[in-house]
Amino acid sequence: MIIGRTLLFTVLSGPLLLIPAISQADTIRCGTALIREGATASRIRENCGDPASVESSAEPVYERRPDGTTYQVGTITVDYWFYDFGNRRNPVRISMKGGLAEKVERLSHNQ
Repeated sequence: MIIGRTLLFTVLSGPLLLIPAISQADTIRCGTALIREGATASRIRENCGDPASVESSAEPVYERRPDGTTYQVGTITVDYWFYDFGNRRNPVRISMKGGLAEKVERLSHNQ
């Protein structure tokens, strides 16, 4: 009976664990276009213009061995595009990898 309750709890609560991950993905509006994760750099520039600033960093890339351990195989450059839409809208940071928006985040005016 305990196993049945544990399984039922896991099945019912599993989808709830995805909600925070889903809610972190933001979408921004530039003109009539919606910009979200997966948007190309050219589409973002076409609709939102050039970013107010860009920062770059090299982030490690890992692979998993058959035994489950990970090891670093190299690095990838991540560009962070910052947009400031004025006082009425929060600033936005878009993480770009390989020419695609990996993450779109609304920032507070204090960041």
